[in-house]
Amino acid sequence: MKIFFKFSSVVLMTIVCLILAIIFVFYSGNDIESSDHSVITNVSILNDSVFLPKLYLNTLYYIPFELKNTGNESLIIQSVNTMCGCTVAIYDKKPTAPNKTIKIILEFRPNSLGYFAKSADVVCNVHGNFIKLKVKGEVVAKRE
Repeated sequence: MKIFFKFSSVVLMTIVCLILAIIFVFYSGNDIESSDHSVITNVSILNDSVFLPKLYLNTLYYIPFELKNTGNESLIIQSVNTMCGCTVAIYDKKPTAPNKTIKIILEFRPNSLGYFAKSADVVCNVHGNFIKLKVKGEVVAKRE
C-alpha cells in the first residue's frame, strides 16, 4: 500500500512540474514578443485641447487634431478611446514614420444642451502610453 502512495506522489509531482514548465514557456514567449513592440517615440501636437463656443444639438461635427511624429521610430496607434457613444475617432491605422504627421478626427454629435467636456485617449507607443485629446464647448438649441 505504501509503494502505491509513493508512486502516486511522484506521478503527481511530475505532472505539476510539466504544467509549470509549459506555463513558463508560454509566458516567456509572450514576454519576448511584446518587448519587440515596446519601442518609444515622441510626438508633438499643435493643440491638444479645442474649445467650441457654440454647437447645435444633434448636429454632426468633425474636430481635427494633428500629431507629428518627432521621434526616431514609427508612431503606432493601437486605439483611440472616447468617453461616450456621441464621439467617434477616425484615423489611419498604419504606422506614422518619423517626421510625418497623422490626423485624428473626432466625430462628435452633441446629444444634450449645455456645457460639455469630452476627451479621447490615443493609446500609442509614447512615454506614458497615451495622449489625451480634449474638446470643450457649449451646445445650444438649433435656430428655427
